[in-house]
Amino acid sequence: MLLYTRKIIKGLRLGALSISGKNYKCVTVYHRGGAHKRRFLYVDYFCFLWNVPAIVVQYVYMYKAPLMLLSYFNGVLSHKLLVEGVLIGDKVINKSNINLGLACSTYLSYIKAGVFVHNIELYKNLGAQYVRSIGMFAKLVSHNIDGNVVLKIKDKVCAFLIKPFAIATIGKIYAIQRFKKLKAGDIRHVGRRPVTKGESMNPVDHPHGGRTRGGFSYTPWGLLTKGKKTRRKNKLSAFKVKG
Repeated sequence: MLLYTRKIIKGLRLGALSISGKNYKCVTVYHRGGAHKRRFLYVDYFCFLWNVPAIVVQYVYMYKAPLMLLSYFNGVLSHKLLVEGVLIGDKVINKSNINLGLACSTYLSYIKAGVFVHNIELYKNLGAQYVRSIGMFAKLVSHNIDGNVVLKIKDKVCAFLIKPFAIATIGKIYAIQRFKKLKAGDIRHVGRRPVTKGESMNPVDHPHGGRTRGGFSYTPWGLLTKGKKTRRKNKLSAFKVKG
């Protein structure tokens, strides 16, 4: 089977509406607007295709989590979260089996204790809802007598009880270094508008305005805003004992 070499498939790409966050007589989100045009890729969180093998043909970079493009043997293409240790050309399958490799999905009852999983389904037929971020994973601690499965989320001490018929994917999500915002243009692409500092305003507009950085800043009522003592003195120490 030939590897898929195109960058993004139009059929698996979804558009996103630009929402400014404004409501009737109310601003719900402060300083948002003018973001870069966005496209979302469809990710298969439901694992619809079972007992059909697939091959990893491409890596796709996303900001929240890296993806991999799967080509099933019946001709279906879909995206899935990239698992640490999976290479291009590896075989992936969703199957009710105990001996499965990385990036394979199955029911939690078939997964052995001590295995790392992600894309955990909390309720049946609702798709993966938990452990879906960069570098996240959960460890399957044990199978209880009542049938529930105990999962430990990454480095947290707390554990969760999940039904055995819930679906999960084996392996850890690939930990990719996120893009650092280094300039004002990067913040604008995300959707954050610039904010004027209080020191650049007039005294009537902000308590810090109208003065240099070395001066004192007052509130409109003449009270100090920075540098004042916040600890209250003991009331008894203010009285002098006579005699």
